[in-house]
Amino acid sequence: MFILDSHEMKSAMFAKSTKADSDIELWHKQIGHINLNKLKAMKSKGVVIELPTFKEKEIEGVCAACPFGKQHRHPFPNKRNVSKGLLDVIHSDVWGPAQTATFGGYQYYVLFIDDYSRHIWIYPMRQKSEVFGHFQNFKSEVDMYNGFDRMEEMHTSRMTSRHIFGSPKEFSENSLADTHCNRKGVAERKNRHILKVARAMIKEKHMLKSYWAEAANMAVYLMNRCTTSRLHKVTPHESYFGKMLDLSHTRIFGAIAYVHILDEKQQKLDPKSEKCILILIQTKWLQMLQSNHPKSLSKSRCRFRRVPILVRTREDSDSDPNQCGIG
Repeated sequence: MFILDSHEMKSAMFAKSTKADSDIELWHKQIGHINLNKLKAMKSKGVVIELPTFKEKEIEGVCAACPFGKQHRHPFPNKRNVSKGLLDVIHSDVWGPAQTATFGGYQYYVLFIDDYSRHIWIYPMRQKSEVFGHFQNFKSEVDMYNGFDRMEEMHTSRMTSRHIFGSPKEFSENSLADTHCNRKGVAERKNRHILKVARAMIKEKHMLKSYWAEAANMAVYLMNRCTTSRLHKVTPHESYFGKMLDLSHTRIFGAIAYVHILDEKQQKLDPKSEKCILILIQTKWLQMLQSNHPKSLSKSRCRFRRVPILVRTREDSDSDPNQCGIG
């Protein structure tokens, strides 16, 4: 083992970086630190709209945050039966407690994954006792969208089943005693994937760990819009909703934006905007952070500052950590 100077290592890493390299690095971070090969495949297969054309050259080590959040052991081979239609089989698991609670007091979350489409639903929780309420909300949502009750089978752990059903006999159990992640079920492996992406996004922008729930929500939102090992030609969102996606609205987690202040809330000489950071993105609205207070805002009010990937501006260095939620 050798200790390398970080400045020398970064200089060597990016010594021959081209504009195309910077473009693919931007989109890699903008879509939740997605695997570069998967990003290129999504472009070549036309799975989503508005992705630019990248060079075929492989780019190794462009993201310093990914090893911290995503490195893992290689999985063992796993063979199992798969569902034949939407909502035939649902996978679920509870993660937590987090060592650091969010500012809203959340310490857990529960996942629900449709086996057929691989679409994910995530619900942050303050206590495990909230699982049953979120399961009811999830079931009502999918039943209302599909117009009928089609859920036939549910795979979950013993502990999660007790919170949902009260008895482990009322569900199809798909848990193993082995604690290794590479031998657990779909929901447990997805938990690991979500946390890897969330850690990478938090590390990338030096965010406080208290924003893990926002990072996890952002990760799930982006995972539903990227291809998976199970679905090569469509995204989970398209498989479930039947609609191809446009990714042009995505932005990097923790990106700086300037939010327009409504006219009725400002006087003549007041600033026209305030600086915030992005903590969650949705199709029609954004959740921004200003002075550690989250705000749900319309996209039309937000203008993101585009800074070259390899350039750190003086404004970034002089930003008040308390204002931007950065540790």
